[in-house]
Amino acid sequence: TVANRPGAVLAIAERLAEAGVNVQYIYCTAGAPGGKSTLILKADPMKRAMQALAEAGHRKPDATQHLQRRSPDRRPPMQAGR
Repeated sequence: TVANRPGAVLAIAERLAEAGVNVQYIYCTAGAPGGKSTLILKADPMKRAMQALAEAGHRKPDATQHLQRRSPDRRPPMQAGR
């Protein structure tokens, strides 16, 4: 969970960048009880992202609250003209 306030996602994105994590997408829910929001993200490497968030004081949801999926094998990026 994260604080439901301006700049909360920015602070998380900066922490992940400092940890060398590539964020593919990130968004939050709004209006959770207690002024908190749920953060949803896809990052690479995910283990490093989870560690960086834990070190910053963000709790990891339990297994019943989320499903972590592995991305399909990486494919080379498409090039212009192909």
